[in-house]
Amino acid sequence: MKKTAIITGSNRGIGKSLVEKFAGADYDIYACARISNDEFEQFLYSISERTGSIIKPVYFDLSNENEIKTGMKEIFADKRSIDVLVNNAGVPYGGLFTMTSRLCTGSDYAIGCKTDDEAEVRVYN
Repeated sequence: MKKTAIITGSNRGIGKSLVEKFAGADYDIYACARISNDEFEQFLYSISERTGSIIKPVYFDLSNENEIKTGMKEIFADKRSIDVLVNNAGVPYGGLFTMTSRLCTGSDYAIGCKTDDEAEVRVYN
């Protein structure tokens, strides 16, 4: 079975490029975006046709906890293991992330690589 990736913020910019790269590397993908639109779905279809990867759009707003739960239920309903999570979506608070206070983000994040194939992500509340 192919490996599976979840990519948030996949409808433009870096996220859109990551969908292409992961599909080209033989991953199936849950391409997460906030809003559904025909152009995005056509993009996913064309990448899927070209690479043979299954690319499923999943829509939710990361600032809405209920939408996140609904989106995750949709992903988990497929009963596939998730090999990679790329959290490419974010919410700006009026400045650079490095200038955003911890009170605005609600959490501190630590990301470190253990080996070439393994990464560790910790969220501190």
